[in-house]
Amino acid sequence: ACIVFFVACTQGYRGITAFLVEAGTAGLEVGPALEKLGIKASSTCEVILNDVQVHDSCVLGEVGEGYKIAIRLLNEGRIGIAAQMLGLAKGAFETAMRYMHDRQQFGRKIADFQGVQFEYAKLATEIEAAALLTANAALLREAGQPFAKEAAMAKFKSSEVAQRVSSACIDFVGGNGFTKSFGLEKLFRDSKIGTIYEGTSNMQLQTIAKVLQREFSGSH
Repeated sequence: ACIVFFVACTQGYRGITAFLVEAGTAGLEVGPALEKLGIKASSTCEVILNDVQVHDSCVLGEVGEGYKIAIRLLNEGRIGIAAQMLGLAKGAFETAMRYMHDRQQFGRKIADFQGVQFEYAKLATEIEAAALLTANAALLREAGQPFAKEAAMAKFKSSEVAQRVSSACIDFVGGNGFTKSFGLEKLFRDSKIGTIYEGTSNMQLQTIAKVLQREFSGSH
């Protein structure tokens, strides 16, 4: 297995170079798995480098192109995170909808109460919007077209929607939704990371704004 590192020597971000470092290299240490709020099936560890030396052949891409590689991977990763959060939102929504159609209160299905209907109708609309943004970003990526703005939009929308949907679905289900056995609380915890990794929601908005500025200023 290999780990990718980005090292800046000179010239700011233009001096960043990416290296592949094989596991087991002298001076490379992987710390224990950290305890996290969510996504516990995925290990998160500290990686420590102490006087690690690598050969020139370990350079990934070209010298000085590490920043470009990192940004490309980041933009592509944002589409993946958008899809992940979209799946989470859909899973929570479907679980809650099935429950509300089976569960009755005051002689009526929970899904039949108008106040509840308004809420899940809005959530369904947001999920659909996030799905279309994610599909659009993926299609642009596959077509070889610029997709940084669209990937940021998809990631921003899907991660924010995942948090709102997973929280609302716990409310829909009530006390059962608060228990670990029902599964919604796990989705609620897992949703938080969507607004953090591959860039926070504010970073997505910043990326969107920068691309829009270029588009409307005529500079590309």
